[in-house]
Amino acid sequence: MVCREGYTLRPNDMLGVYSFSKRVNLGPTNTASGGRGDCVYTTVSHFNIIHFQCHQEAKRADAALKNPKKEWEGATLRNNETLCNCIFPLRGPSVPLAQYARCVDQYWEHLNTLGRADGSRLRLVTYDIVLMLARFATGASFSTDSKGGGRESNSRFLPFMIQMASYLVNQGSSNQQQRRAMAKSVASYLSSSSSSNNNSPSSSPSSTTSSSDSPGRSPHRPYPAPLAPIRGDRPVHDGLLPPLRFL
Repeated sequence: MVCREGYTLRPNDMLGVYSFSKRVNLGPTNTASGGRGDCVYTTVSHFNIIHFQCHQEAKRADAALKNPKKEWEGATLRNNETLCNCIFPLRGPSVPLAQYARCVDQYWEHLNTLGRADGSRLRLVTYDIVLMLARFATGASFSTDSKGGGRESNSRFLPFMIQMASYLVNQGSSNQQQRRAMAKSVASYLSSSSSSNNNSPSSSPSSTTSSSDSPGRSPHRPYPAPLAPIRGDRPVHDGLLPPLRFL
């Protein structure tokens, strides 16, 4: 961690992790959108942790240099030369909820500067988690855009993405209705995805690879193809996943 003091020494001071987010196009996810694809964010991290307060102090120090650095230029140096454009909040056990909520709002304000995205914060962070899991499932690179970070750092980061989703699903007076709607939508998506996979040509005996052709590899469980680099100029699920229609 950047400032060497975690929640053990400063249990009430909010920590965050430097992260890199980009806006991407999902492709059409419903008939109402026509040809326009929904835009969401995809986020990765080298998992370098820093206090929000320490980042602000470093930001002021960078701006006061003889050759001033912009906020994220200085942050990139502290982030092991890995590009970053946000601080993702990590809530510790003693951090007040109100303080975490302020940092969550600050995080989304930074994301808004990247361009328009479609849907609620909960919808967007859920898609972000899906795209992160797709990287793990397909062996895709985590560092194509950020120039740093990999499977290990992002496996540490993923639980805090889920933490934020859990926080967002509990917000508002309609949280129980939101939970039920989310559970129903995800169950429907998983069911349709399973049916699609069972009916795909790869599930037929004639299209599977024999064990003699690929020693040590199950003929009924071919490895997934690596995920192509996630770019903002084409739908991210092309050749990767069925259209993500669960939200």
